[in-house]
Amino acid sequence: MVNVLGAIAFLLIAATGLGSYWSGDGVMAGDRLLTHVAMAPLFLIGAVMIAIYWADRSRFAAADNWLLRLRKISFWAAVVLVAPAVLSILLAMFPIAQPAQQKQLFDLHRTTAMAFSIAAMLFALLALICWMRERPRP
Repeated sequence: MVNVLGAIAFLLIAATGLGSYWSGDGVMAGDRLLTHVAMAPLFLIGAVMIAIYWADRSRFAAADNWLLRLRKISFWAAVVLVAPAVLSILLAMFPIAQPAQQKQLFDLHRTTAMAFSIAAMLFALLALICWMRERPRP
C-alpha cells in the first residue's frame, strides 16, 4: 500500500512538474502549480514511508547479484536526492534568499527533482523485476 500511495503522489508531482517544463514556456502557474504544491506534502510523506519500508531491504551484502545491487544503488540515490529537491524549494519560498539566489534554488530544485525522478523510476522498475524473479512459480 505504501508503494502505491507513494507512486500516485509521485506521478501527480512529476506530471505537473514535467508539464510545465515541456509546455514550452517553462512556467508553472495556476492549477498546475496548485496541484504541484498540494501534492508535495503527500509526496514527502510517501517518500519517507517508502524510505523507511525499503531501507532494511536495501542494505548491501556480499551475496548481492548485479541486479539487486543496482536496485539498492538506485534506492539510495533516490533517498539522497529527495533531500535537496525538497529543501531547495522550501528555502526558495521563504524571504531568506535574494531573487538571484531564489532562481538558483529553483534551478537546483528542478535539477535534483529530475535526477530523483530518474533514480526513483529506475528503483521501481528494478524492484519489480527483482520481485518477479524471486516469486515462486506456480
